Amino acid sequence: MLHFVAEADPTESAISRIAETDAINPFYTYPYSAYRAASDFQPWIFKIADDDSLQSGCVCFMKRGRLSTLLDIPSLPALGGAAEAFWKGVMVHCARHRVTDLAVQSFASSEAKIPRLVREDWRKTRCEYRIGLGNDLWERMRKGHSYSVKKARKSGLVLSRGLDKEACLAHQRLVHGSLTRRQQRGESVVLGEEGGDVERLLRSGCGQLFQALQDGVAVASNLILLSAKGAYNHSQGANEKGLATGAPHFLIRELVEVLKRDHAIEVFNIGGTDQLNSGLEQFKSGFGVTTSRLELEAAQFTLQSGLRAMLRSSVRRLQTIVGRG
Repeated sequence: MLHFVAEADPTESAISRIAETDAINPFYTYPYSAYRAASDFQPWIFKIADDDSLQSGCVCFMKRGRLSTLLDIPSLPALGGAAEAFWKGVMVHCARHRVTDLAVQSFASSEAKIPRLVREDWRKTRCEYRIGLGNDLWERMRKGHSYSVKKARKSGLVLSRGLDKEACLAHQRLVHGSLTRRQQRGESVVLGEEGGDVERLLRSGCGQLFQALQDGVAVASNLILLSAKGAYNHSQGANEKGLATGAPHFLIRELVEVLKRDHAIEVFNIGGTDQLNSGLEQFKSGFGVTTSRLELEAAQFTLQSGLRAMLRSSVRRLQTIVGRG
């Protein structure tokens, strides 16, 4: 009989057992869990077991504040016939720990069917693109992509693995610039701490920073998360000079070769977008015949009663007004 188990502050070996269920998913690794823990999130593992046999599971994170408690599931596991037991267990867990907000993401997920649970703040359809790093890699790459790679090489671009503080700052600047351009085109983006805490993420060992340099200056940058057999494009950006020389296409082309050669990576996930039929989706879809598209979902839920949710919202608005004063 299937049963749900929630375990707080799991050991490295416990997280490793979850990672073994999906070896291409960097969001289930111990280094990623350590990175989130360093940002004041408490790691948990949720798993579905049949007697002593692990059927499915994921790593998730909880953060308590004065007014709310967030449970974040970054990557929903493949559930199959265990979906009912999983979601029932999640809701019991949320009630037991007084979770007020439940965020269900689908980064690097192989499937993401999210039921209508309680009060829904938002739900969106998104897609991700994966490149299988097999023998047919780059076969039938879109002509525009091939042209951009050749143009970048002729322009003298070189690949670099950024490690120092300046490389991290360059990544954040480039990501911010790319998001700003998308916003100006009318796309829905959120401007904030673009690229996240890059230095902390790199120190945790869960990712690497790849950059395209022209005359020693980064013109494009990609932050890649790693697992045993998979890699995930966490964030990327380029400046105007990089776009003009084909740097984003060149960088994907070159870093994938490094991942395949040096890390034995089998699947590279270019990342996702909820801006369907956008230029970003066209970019991600054009790298060749081994690229596949996955349709996914993400959603966020409020687990408080209507009155408590309104009270919390009012307190937050008051705090904002006082802070501005």
